[in-house]
Amino acid sequence: MADRSEHIVTISNFVKEQVLEHLQVDARKISVIYNGRNIPGSRSFKQPAAIADETPFFFSIGTITDKKNFHVLPAMLLNNNYNLFIAGITQSQAYYNKIIEEAKALGVENRVHLIGAVSEEEKFWLFKHCEAFCFPSLAEGFGLPVIEAMQLGTPVILSKATSLPEVGGPDAVYFKGMDTESVAHAANAFIKKGIDSATRQRLVDWAMQFDWNIAAKNTGSCIQNPNDGAQEYYLILRFGSRRRPY
Repeated sequence: MADRSEHIVTISNFVKEQVLEHLQVDARKISVIYNGRNIPGSRSFKQPAAIADETPFFFSIGTITDKKNFHVLPAMLLNNNYNLFIAGITQSQAYYNKIIEEAKALGVENRVHLIGAVSEEEKFWLFKHCEAFCFPSLAEGFGLPVIEAMQLGTPVILSKATSLPEVGGPDAVYFKGMDTESVAHAANAFIKKGIDSATRQRLVDWAMQFDWNIAAKNTGSCIQNPNDGAQEYYLILRFGSRRRPY
């Protein structure tokens, strides 16, 4: 189907490179158009029942399956008193059990909470109130939760895999490795350093570039003019220069 299409739109440069690597497609037929961000309304925050006190917490969300790499996150609780909440439906019970087993092995099982599916209102409450959104995923085409968190000024701690550095940009924090020591170090270095208001504002500014109206407009241009060749739909960064995200 790809070789029969007039034009291909991908949601990140990472996906574009994957298409070029695995399919026989002319690069001139591919345009990168980034996803927009889902915006919470003024009443779109609801505290989940699972949050019983004011203990600081890290948050992650996604389908409970191997590629999300959630089992490395309990190491973030070593040498601190934080909780970890992971929201999402369970696709693999075996992987769910692996997360719990890892938490038990580290002695933090009482502070690791897999809370299942949450509503949009609960999700945005968790994004807003967590100390940091953590996303160690190994396979993302984009990574929508990253910019959903960043638009609220929430710090993000990400893996360096696939599209995440491209979407997370220069003010995200990145795990240097996925072993227990590296993950624990990333968490405790973050806690020690904290985050200032200027960095929070840069996170917001970065996230605001990802807009569904822009995505729709650029997609429409591709549909109307599919044979114009690949388009470079750059984002306007905070310094006003035209370039892709980091």
